[in-house]
Amino acid sequence: MGNVCHAIFNHFQTLEGDRTLQSADRILAVGMPKSYDYLRHHMPQDSEVSCVGFGALSPEFLEDLQVDCILCPLFTHDFDCIELTERLHRHGFEGGVRAVTAYVPRADIVRKDVVRTYPGVNFDILQLP
Repeated sequence: MGNVCHAIFNHFQTLEGDRTLQSADRILAVGMPKSYDYLRHHMPQDSEVSCVGFGALSPEFLEDLQVDCILCPLFTHDFDCIELTERLHRHGFEGGVRAVTAYVPRADIVRKDVVRTYPGVNFDILQLP
């Protein structure tokens, strides 16, 4: 974990290898509210960013977009990062998933639980300053 700028540029890694987000990478923001605008300023300018609601996420949608990383809120009224990660795991997604939140106590416990339950997904939590 760490600040948003550090996390965006140094920890968005896919299971294909240790690499940082490059300008050509595709990012999908799932159910991102106001916090997305703040994050967008920390992403590479040429990155391709798409937005979708949780209900519209399907295997076909993921395959069409070929996203490398997914941003989502830690939790919302409609879903939480665990539900999203379970759905992504079921659909065979092997990219990075970053749950965005303000401070949450013991975020490491949430992260470890998700990683243990869905080992094929590269999951981490970004805490907004």
